[in-house]
Amino acid sequence: MQVGARWRNVSEFRGRETELEYMLVRQQPQRLTFTGGNKTVSTTDDLTFEADGGGTRIRYRARFDFHGLAKLAGPFVKGSLDKLADDTMAQLTRVLDKRGSSAAG
Repeated sequence: MQVGARWRNVSEFRGRETELEYMLVRQQPQRLTFTGGNKTVSTTDDLTFEADGGGTRIRYRARFDFHGLAKLAGPFVKGSLDKLADDTMAQLTRVLDKRGSSAAG
């Protein structure tokens, strides 16, 4: 994958299926940044990587900017966005841990 690559992501949010089109906008050894969006929301996902002992520390920050009437709902969906962030980090951790144990074995 390289800067400019695009893909669609379909996920469930608050019981509804949501589709966003993403694009990779920054690819550096210690940083990846994706932007995404649809008519309701624009997102920026920023991942940074740093050595941490024998592993890697990953920081993942996601920013959501709502559009139109959805902007009014922003404060009411904060809890759902926090849960989404927690679920995303748990899934990322599982996938990377599994990949690490496969590479070691």
